[in-house]
Amino acid sequence: MCAMESSSLVKDYNPVTPAAFARGYIVYCSFGHPHLVCRPEHIPDDPMLPHPIYAFRSGRVFAEQFLHDLDPWRNSQFIISTLFDYLHITSFGSGYKPVTSQLNEVAEALVDERLVMFELWDIAEHPNVVKQQLQKSDKTRSSDAAGSSAPKRSSGADLASPEKKAPPKPGIGAIPVTSGGSSKPSQDPKTPKALEAKKATASKKKTISDKQGKNEATWTVDEQGRPLSVEATLCETHTGCTRSSQEQSHQQQVGGESRASDDDGGHLVGHRFLKDQGLKNLFPQNSNLNRSAYKKMENEWADWTKEGFKVKLKVTLLPPGAERPTDILCEYEVFDSESEERVYKKDHRFNNKRGEKFDRVDKKKMKTYKRNS
Repeated sequence: MCAMESSSLVKDYNPVTPAAFARGYIVYCSFGHPHLVCRPEHIPDDPMLPHPIYAFRSGRVFAEQFLHDLDPWRNSQFIISTLFDYLHITSFGSGYKPVTSQLNEVAEALVDERLVMFELWDIAEHPNVVKQQLQKSDKTRSSDAAGSSAPKRSSGADLASPEKKAPPKPGIGAIPVTSGGSSKPSQDPKTPKALEAKKATASKKKTISDKQGKNEATWTVDEQGRPLSVEATLCETHTGCTRSSQEQSHQQQVGGESRASDDDGGHLVGHRFLKDQGLKNLFPQNSNLNRSAYKKMENEWADWTKEGFKVKLKVTLLPPGAERPTDILCEYEVFDSESEERVYKKDHRFNNKRGEKFDRVDKKKMKTYKRNS
């Protein structure tokens, strides 16, 4: 998904003579979108900067998935190592760690926000984020690598300038960036506008809980009542759950003008498990996804409960607070109701579009999980 440019600047960083670029990194996704990765104290004071990517709060599963999906044409191991070094930029003697351990630490840092990430889309719109670019010839790149223990990278053309608005070519990585101010780290940094906005949004979130029969759920919604996520425990599947006229009306209206012409009003947790929950349980969902792959997952949940198992799940809409989410992250665990032992676990991310697939556990095999638990 993203890639790094080899640089000795992070390696040479120290609090006395900080490197001009040691204020974060711009990483490019394989589809061309630049992302800024930085420590909270390095967030630029840029009024055009969007909110950080909140999805990492959902847990390390999402963070590791994001990092695992790095563009294979770029040196993904070196990307992780560079982010790891930047995370420990003011630490000394952190020592060598295998890349798997480095990836785990970087993922944890994204979850607990020791590292924050912003999707910029077009760095030309953020003059205070990108003050300079690191553009080296292959000859310079090779000479740097000769004095470094970092793995060698394949050569490639230099990164296009922001004015050209071109995505990076294979082999090109990230640009170290400045915060737009002094290169020295502040001892008493002011809270950046983006961080203030993030805290304000977080403070306006609230949770709503409900229980029907043996099933219960807690939704997290934003200040406008739109669902951000839900955590639920399912022990049974209800039958004959006719939808109220109000529920049907909500399904037809959810998403407003952001709703696509082929969208349904989809449920985070199926109506058969918790009926008539209203807008907190609805989002604009591609109709093909709602009636095919997502329904297939819900059918699996229903079959688990019918076989006497308990399903604990979390569904997160991404990006948080969007009128129409682009992705749905689903995490669930299945427990033997008698022994309380976990017998199955799955994480799956759907794109909110037609043609998505889901491989479910066959109902005939579910009893074998109970025998083996």
